[in-house]
Amino acid sequence: MNTVRPHISFERVDATIHHLRTEGVTECNTPRIIEGYLGTRYEIDYGEPASTSWNAGFGRFLSEHREALGIEELVAKQDYVAADGGKTTCSVWELGTRPGSAD
Repeated sequence: MNTVRPHISFERVDATIHHLRTEGVTECNTPRIIEGYLGTRYEIDYGEPASTSWNAGFGRFLSEHREALGIEELVAKQDYVAADGGKTTCSVWELGTRPGSAD
């Protein structure tokens, strides 16, 4: 993938998850959160090792900030097929209520 990916912002991730909650979403996978965050279709980082993949880094960010975001990992390494037919794995998240909010 040759797409330049932005720095991951806690505030923007939080707003993305809040938006999903307001749409009635209670569970979703990492690619759906990435799509909301970027505003584009999810694309697999073909050929990128997990250590340098932006998508994998985003998943690590979710995991590292799960308590503050009010999310919990329900499933790790679930098989996922992207729109272009590419295969990868991702996490599935429960979108609970963010601590200190009325979500």
